[in-house]
Parts: sequence; C-alpha cells; structure tokens
Amino acid sequence: MKKILTFILLLFTALGASAQEIRVDQCRVTSYVSREDSVLVERKIAMLKQTGGTVPDLMVTAAKSMYGTPYVGGQLGLGDTQEKFRVVIGHTDCILFVEAMLCLCRTAVSAPDKGPWYGWFASELASCRYRNPFNIRYFSDRIHYTTEWIRNLENQGVVMDITLNLGGQEYPHPINYMSTHPSAYKMGKADVDRIAAVEKTLNEEPLTVIPPERIPSIASKVRSGDIICYVTSVEGLDIAHVAIAYVDNGVLKFIHASSVEKKVVLDAKSVASYAAGRRGCVGIKVVRPL
Repeated sequence: MKKILTFILLLFTALGASAQEIRVDQCRVTSYVSREDSVLVERKIAMLKQTGGTVPDLMVTAAKSMYGTPYVGGQLGLGDTQEKFRVVIGHTDCILFVEAMLCLCRTAVSAPDKGPWYGWFASELASCRYRNPFNIRYFSDRIHYTTEWIRNLENQGVVMDITLNLGGQEYPHPINYMSTHPSAYKMGKADVDRIAAVEKTLNEEPLTVIPPERIPSIASKVRSGDIICYVTSVEGLDIAHVAIAYVDNGVLKFIHASSVEKKVVLDAKSVASYAAGRRGCVGIKVVRPL
C-alpha cells in the first residue's frame, strides 16, 4: 500500500497537486480523477484482492464497503466542449455505483497482485462506459442507455442478461427519450443525430422484463451480486434505476445508491416490494456478472 500511495502522490506532484481533478494517461486511456478518488480505488482493489474470489463472489463485498457513500447526481458533466472520461467513486449515483463495483471486482481478479492498479481499473471502466474507450471526443460517444450498457458488456463477455432465462417477456417500448429531449442534455445537433442513430439500433432488438407479479416466483434464482435493473414505463426511456442484488436471510434485497436516502444503502425493501411500489416501474431485468 505504501508503494501505491507513493505512486499517487508522485502522479499528483507531476500533474498539479492543487488541481481538484487531474488528467491521468495510463493503459491507453485518458481519465480525469481527484486525488482522493484515485487513492480510494487503490484501497478498494487491495481489499478485494485480499478477500479473494470470482467477480460474482466479490460484487457484494465491494458494494457493502461503499455503505454510506454520498449520493450525488449529474457528475459526469453535460454539454462539455469535449467529453471527459471522469472516474468518480467517493460520491456516486445508481449507475456509477454499479459500474464501479463491477470494474473494481474485475480489476481485483485480473490485474497483477502488486499495484498500482488505477490504470487497470480506469481501462475497465472506460470499456463499460464508452463504445470506443480509446477515442473519446463527444458526449454521444458515451453509452447513456442502460440497455446499450448491458448489450455492450454482453458482447465483451463481461455479463449475461438472464431476464428471459428467468421467465421474462418482451416489452414493446421504443427508446428515444434523449433524441426527443435534447435540451435536457445540452446536446448540439451532431450529438442528437448520433444519439438517434444509437436509439435506432437499440430498437432493432426488443426490451425484456420480468413483470412485478412474477418477481416473487423467480427470486430464489437470483444470486447475490447480480445486477438488478428497474424497467420504466416513461415514454422513450428504458431503465430508471440499477442496483446490486443481495440475498439477505433468504430474501432478495438490493444494495444501491439511493436518491431518497442520499447514500449507498441496503434497501429495507425487497426487490419485489420495491418494484411493486415504485411509480412507473413495469418490472426488472437481471444481469449476471461473469
């Protein structure tokens, strides 16, 4: 750990210790991160390596280690002149939380035993968040819809969408919210056109969902560490919230960055009761880390 901290301190000395956010060029990826978050990444990976296990095994361990982390939305920036790949872990929202936990676990399993590991983690995270992590320029280069996020990771062999295997069904619900609400994202016409093209591709395959009334019957087949996606009825949107499954004394619950409690928590509700009581929720998808 001493070598890791020395590396981070030298990195910040070279790039400007007074800066809130610094640029790091490692593993062919350019990222922007705070000193505190870069150190936190190293500590989390060290803890997970010491714990040991597969990526699915480690997901809940990583998630539990984040209890109490503040919920803060809108951290990746809207309408930047040029898209920046930001690494944020010390405060989070629902999707940033889930993708960070997945990438921490993957790094802990695949990276060398000796750190520093920040570059490995940043590379994993960029591959989750961008279609081409080595050529990031525009807002539209980022993967914004969770449906595309899942399909991108499936193509990489990182996760498997098991929704249909659990008895889910197709959900005819076209995705087009971003291209029809460009002012909400401060997008220029070029970005809108690129996002619309992505939406068209996404709509070539149907969405899938497990309706709320079916969740109790399939809950025993969901494992701790699976990713739970709450599917929405909002026109043009696909998924409104994501979390990490946790089987607690036989009850399927979930750990998430809660916008209500303003921090990462083990929710008091089960997955079934949360889906049944959440306005506009038409069910869940279940995605399994590999």
